[in-house]
Formats: sequence, C-alpha cells, structure tokens
Amino acid sequence: MNSVLLDRRDSAKYLGISVSNLDRLRAAGELPAVQYRRKGNVRYREEDLRKFIEQRLDGVGARGLRC
Repeated sequence: MNSVLLDRRDSAKYLGISVSNLDRLRAAGELPAVQYRRKGNVRYREEDLRKFIEQRLDGVGARGLRC
C-alpha cells in the first residue's frame, strides 16, 4: 500500500494547527514523521495524521479536547 506523504505546511493545515505546533508535536514524539536524508525534508503520512486526530477525538469530553 502506498502512503500519501504531506509536507509540513500541508500536514499542519490537515490538522488545523500551525507549522510550529506541528514541529513541537514531532519533537515531543507525539507525531511520527518521515525524514529524507540526514538533513532532508520532513514528511508526514496522511494515515498517521488521521490516527493522531482519532486519538485526540477519543479524549473529547463535554468541555472539548483534553490537553
């Protein structure tokens, strides 16, 4: 199965967050990423972004998202 890969800007847009918040999530290990070459561009699998959203929605209560 071929995974759809999105760049940082498109991934942030997909999640509805800023690129800097996306970078923080990756640095914290909360969001897996694919990096090409040692200093290459970072890409995110659409499947992983979808799973991230689903996990966050599992924490939705009457007051909204848990932080």
